[in-house]
Order: sequence, then structure tokens, then C-alpha cells
Amino acid sequence: MTQYNWANLSDHDFEGVCRDVMAVIMGAPVEAFATGRDGGIDLRCTKGRTLVIGQAKHLQRSTYADLLRSVGKEKAKLDKMTPRPGRYLLFTSMALSPQRKLGLQSALSPYAKRTADIMGLEEIEGLLVANETIEKHHYKLWLSSVRILDRILGNATQTRSDIRIEELLEKAKLYVPHQQLIKAEEVLSREHCLIISGPPGIGKTTMAEMLALKFIEVGFQVLFVASVDELEAKYNSDAKQVFVYDDFLGRANFREAPDASAQERLFTIMRHISRRPNKHFILTTREYLYREAHAANDRLAASRAHLIKCLLDVEGYSTENRAKILYNHLYWAPGISSDSLAEFVSVKGYWDVIRHPNFNPRWIADTLDRLAEPESTSGGLPWT
Repeated sequence: MTQYNWANLSDHDFEGVCRDVMAVIMGAPVEAFATGRDGGIDLRCTKGRTLVIGQAKHLQRSTYADLLRSVGKEKAKLDKMTPRPGRYLLFTSMALSPQRKLGLQSALSPYAKRTADIMGLEEIEGLLVANETIEKHHYKLWLSSVRILDRILGNATQTRSDIRIEELLEKAKLYVPHQQLIKAEEVLSREHCLIISGPPGIGKTTMAEMLALKFIEVGFQVLFVASVDELEAKYNSDAKQVFVYDDFLGRANFREAPDASAQERLFTIMRHISRRPNKHFILTTREYLYREAHAANDRLAASRAHLIKCLLDVEGYSTENRAKILYNHLYWAPGISSDSLAEFVSVKGYWDVIRHPNFNPRWIADTLDRLAEPESTSGGLPWT
């Protein structure tokens, strides 16, 4: 039985995993190249005087015949390469029998020297088991682990949050870890409470959910609350719990925030949680609402809120983060073929989007959702 749900990874995610697997095999650093027309190279390594090329083929819902045809095209590229590689490694998320590995090696001859250089699902997973740090470096691989998925679904049943967890796992396909995530993890580990603030649509809720999921592996329940009353009702002193309170100061204006009494109860719970090793609390709010609340509420101003606050804004996304966010949305969007996506990447059609001063993950998602509607007459990608 496979140890991972590989269908939850994009081709770019799979290539990143293969890069680290190849580095283990070669015992040397491996270069990875941008998605697009690659000239036959996804991964490259030099071992001594030998040029070693790696190719990652993540062909979900494809047949062995499809893989064989794709490999034939790669062979034609290798024949034109100067200098030609001394060794070629093929990685695929497809399970392979010995006969099929032999067929692929033959199709890649003389570059694939042995069937051991053709790595299917079993070989890749075997190397991941033997090298646990690789999984830790790839959040989506970790989240696609069968053992983690089982715990997440068990948490969903236990906390009666099946629908929310199902939506969350779909969101995870689009998620790109960024620098602020590291800061948030440090604050949450140290203080046990974390406030994520930022403008609308920047990814606060998704970041909170991804942070919460990590606690499931170590036996915590993840509970989503929408009010102080619900928080108090679900609080269990003896249980290992992580609470997620989205938009705790309201969604649009400060008038939607909990009243003074509820806020005081909230601060009391936060102080209590900060001293409990079996509790963590993640809250999100729009930054302008936080500033308004900070100015209006002496208790908030006098609290340690500034120490547990993490601001997420567009500047927090590097150019690489923005490119990955856009790519993930396009990869998982219905109706966009892999060829169209490769063409979009190869002509660098993404630059205007990721360099835009108002870059926003929600704007990308909403745009693609509108294009997917039956009445939409648009064709192709929205930014070409």
C-alpha cells in the first residue's frame, strides 16, 4: 500500500521531492529548473566528471503507454543535448513492474544505464522512509502522508468538523509555505497564542489552518470556533487542543467585534492558554480592525498582544512565493491543460501578475472561479 496520496501534489511539488531524493542517491547537491519547456532537464547534478540528468514525471490519471510516449520525447531531447549526460535518472509517481522498468530503460538507452535508474512509486517511497528529513522539508508531502491524513480525518470525526477539514485539505493543495510561517511557528511555540493580521484575502485563514494541522501529528484536537461562547463550550482542561478563531474582531468593521464583556473573557482565556502546555490558540483579524481595537480597548493595548502578533501582507511574499501561489492555482484550476500551463510559464506570462502591487491570493482564486462558471465565454488563461 502506498504511503502517500500523490494526487495531492502538483508536478512542481513532485519535482521538488524528486530533487531531494536524487540528492540522496547521488550524495551531491542537485539543481532544479523552472517549470516549462525544459529541454529534457528537470534536475541536474555533476558527480566527478559525470553529468547526471534527472527527470520527474508526475502523470496522474495517465497510463503506462502515456508515460512511455512521454519518455520517448525526452530521449529525442537527450540526443540533441551537448554535452550528453553520462547518466539519466527517471522518477515517476506511477507504480512500475520489473517489465515496465525494463521497457522504460530500453526507451532511454543509452542514457539510463540500469533499471535501478528508473524509479517508480515504490522506490521513491522507500527512499523517503529511509530519509525522514525529506518529508519534513516538503509540507504538502507531509500532509499527503497516509498516516497524517488518517489522523486528520480522525480529528474531523472526533470534533464533528468533517466538512471544514475536507475544505481545508482542498486548500492545502494551493498553499505555499513562506517566511512568515516560520515566524508564526516560533511565536506559537513560545507563547501558545498567535494573532495573524493582514489585509483581506492575503491568506490569514489558510495560514492559521495549516499551522493548526501540524498539531494533529502530536495528538492535538483542532477545533474551529466562531465566538467566545463557543470557545468556552469546547474548552476541555485535560485535552490537548488547538483552537482556531477566524476574524475574531469581525469581518468588515469593529462593530462586529465581541462586546466588552466577551473581549474580557477572551483575554482571560488567552492568558490561561499561554500557561498550558496542552493548549494553543490561533486567531486571525484584518490589520485595520486590529489597529482600531488597539486604540479603543485599553486592555488590548496593555496586553502582550504585540508579542504574539504576526503581520501577513503582500511584502511577506517573495517573488518565488508569489510565482508558486499563482502556479498552484492554475495547476489545480479546472479546464486549464498542462500544455496551456507550460506555454504560459515558458512565455513568462506570469510576471505582470506576481509583480502587481496588489497581488492577492484571493483575487487569483476568485478570477479563476469566475472563468470556470458555465456562462463564462473566456478561453485559455486570464492573464495571457
